[in-house]
Amino acid sequence: SLKDIHYDHLDQTAESDLTFLIRLAKDHDALATVKGDALLFLARGEGKTASGLALLPVPVHRTGQISWSLTLATREAWKSVEATWKDETTGKVRIVTEGDGTPVKKLRHSHKTEAEARAAANSALREIARGNDRLSITMPGTPAIAAEGRILAIGFRPGAAGLWSITSARHEITSTGFTTTIEAEKPNPDAP
Repeated sequence: SLKDIHYDHLDQTAESDLTFLIRLAKDHDALATVKGDALLFLARGEGKTASGLALLPVPVHRTGQISWSLTLATREAWKSVEATWKDETTGKVRIVTEGDGTPVKKLRHSHKTEAEARAAANSALREIARGNDRLSITMPGTPAIAAEGRILAIGFRPGAAGLWSITSARHEITSTGFTTTIEAEKPNPDAP
């Protein structure tokens, strides 16, 4: 989904290659990481493999063996995002806004073009839409659970039940057994 992004020129100064890619990924609500011998640059919260195949959600049933917590956004979420860019023809700083209403989140980093500023503002708006609510679960070990995958929370109270995108998964073996700890957020609203 990100293969059509094109830049005429980008500067990389005093940052590693991976830090540079992570910065670009943030501007497109994506994830940049190295796994095995591959560099992955994927849209966040889509629940897809690097080849574009959909990952099936792993069902997680609420049982006595699960501990969980839900954080629902209590503050008013940002309704729009502003990003700036420098117009090379006039030398003026211009502002683009994505979304509607207040409060307005203002991005700190200035961009080279209007298209880059608009993409960064859209990325921040998608991140806001996904990231307001958080679900944390500790459960018996489930190796099929991995970051950027999805879970289907079954038997949980309203607000917690349903589809979640995994932001991190930690598997641990201790003297008490094998556990999996999940941090999740609502999936990307644009994903199928």
